Amino acid sequence: MKMLFMHAQNLRIKAGAKSGKNGGGRKRNEDKLRERLGEVLPILDDSNKETKAENALLVFVCVEKGDNGLDLLDDVKEAILRSRQMLGVEEIVIAAFAHLSENSAEPELARRMMSILTYKLKEDGLNIKEVPFGWDKSLDLYMPLHHYNCSFASFTNQWNEIAFEFDDYMLESGHYRAQHMALMKVREHIREPILDLCCGSGRNLHQLHRMIKEPFTYVGIDSSAEMIRFARKMASVLETPLVVNNGSEIKFICGDIEHSDDLPKDVEFNTVLMFNATAYTSFIAPLLAVGFRMKKGAKLIVAEENPFIVGPEMSEKIRRIIERPRLSLDQIKYRIEGLFKFIKTQKVRIDKDHGMDLMIFEQNT
Repeated sequence: MKMLFMHAQNLRIKAGAKSGKNGGGRKRNEDKLRERLGEVLPILDDSNKETKAENALLVFVCVEKGDNGLDLLDDVKEAILRSRQMLGVEEIVIAAFAHLSENSAEPELARRMMSILTYKLKEDGLNIKEVPFGWDKSLDLYMPLHHYNCSFASFTNQWNEIAFEFDDYMLESGHYRAQHMALMKVREHIREPILDLCCGSGRNLHQLHRMIKEPFTYVGIDSSAEMIRFARKMASVLETPLVVNNGSEIKFICGDIEHSDDLPKDVEFNTVLMFNATAYTSFIAPLLAVGFRMKKGAKLIVAEENPFIVGPEMSEKIRRIIERPRLSLDQIKYRIEGLFKFIKTQKVRIDKDHGMDLMIFEQNT
């Protein structure tokens, strides 16, 4: 994600469709925009076609391919708040600007991420103005002369940076072995189609493929493009092709786990896995989204290491990402019970210091 911060002493932005030569062709250009962007393009009316602000922070945002994680938006939000505080302004104006990058995301993802970012800022009671997404814009701007009147920032999905290193750590430290033991413990509850939320490098799906002999459909989704690329590569390394000989099908999707639109439209799931994910995502929103895609009686299997041991061989980059406050098992259970029926808890030992707690829930609606 690329961002351009500007101190706007006086600002006026008009949104609409550009006119052609001699002022004609506006309707034709508007139709082209609607054809290209579809429902992503908001409706213009008197309430939003002109944005004005005085002494404000103007933020141009370019969402890039792979910008799916909410952790990324947390970093972006903090950067916006720091810039606002440094400039001493109250208003923040958010506008999309795809030309900040040659790797800009598809309009659907860009609009979704912009909406979530705006929502996160408004949660703090900030005065936020949004420039309508996707429309052509005219800009009248006076920017006062000082050292911080304009700055640029770039943000990446942190999991993309550590995908291979994190996978090596999880493999060598026995964490994956513990997850595979956990899968064996709950094998009786696993029926296809299977969805793995925050699937990472896909090792749990590959393990299930070894365990389940009959044909099945398995879908893994993760916000990290590098993790998904690694998962697909692992499929060939482990001789687990994405469409296997016995009729099974394995799909790895880079997408936003909080929006079921990124999942296959024609699949209702009988099993949903969520392993070591509650510390890395606001997990209730994904479960709300996925709940509508689960069959009645489908099982949700949640696994959390207790406690999660951070090894001395772990790099500082990985440590910064995974060393974050974790909910207790009771807190996790309490939050999920509002959505699913609790069935039982099981434990799996990893070593003498820690283990893995499994919680099984059922979709009963």
